[in-house]
Amino acid sequence: MPRTGQKSTDESRTSPSGSHRRATPVQQRSEATVQRILKASLDVLQSQGIEGFNTNAVANQAEVNVGTLYHYFTDKNALLTELFIRFETDRVNYLQNRLSLFDKTIDLHKWVHETLRILLDLRLTTPGGTVLRNAVRVIPSLYDLGVEQDEKSADALATALHERYPQVSATRSDAIARLIIDAGVASLDRIGLGLGQPDIVLHELTEMIVAYLHTLEN
Repeated sequence: MPRTGQKSTDESRTSPSGSHRRATPVQQRSEATVQRILKASLDVLQSQGIEGFNTNAVANQAEVNVGTLYHYFTDKNALLTELFIRFETDRVNYLQNRLSLFDKTIDLHKWVHETLRILLDLRLTTPGGTVLRNAVRVIPSLYDLGVEQDEKSADALATALHERYPQVSATRSDAIARLIIDAGVASLDRIGLGLGQPDIVLHELTEMIVAYLHTLEN
């Protein structure tokens, strides 16, 4: 044990209470181990799906002792939570960046379609992205995180709507934003489940959203 006032040389520190992490790496070597574990988690998700996802499979894929995995993550749900947070953060950040252009967008149809297309591509091309979204349906903690991230998207869209259509009240902008986000998330999730042809679903979703937005111009 280090003496009082002496800085610990342990290569990781305990995560804050309530975190899905047991410990957060503070040295390059331990951070590399965590990244290897997370990469292996995505590989297992891709190859075995949520049904075959467990800590032993991940540890084997990462070529680490399962005890090393448990040093950083409490269980398999903690791994899924870490991956889901990273995936959803990328999605929300992308949408927020797109919304910064919304107020000055002339071709509204093109903007909506491109935004939806890239959000779908993020799901389909991110390793494990589709599996993670589908896991929301069966893992309560991920469902709660999904709701939280959707709220961030809806808040950002509500602000953008009010800026583009200042005649629309903030209360109505908020309600419209949540309806659009809910419809978009549900439609993209269905595509991820293999329900519906992507091009057709994207076309119809785009037409629906654009038609709705045009009613706000009067």
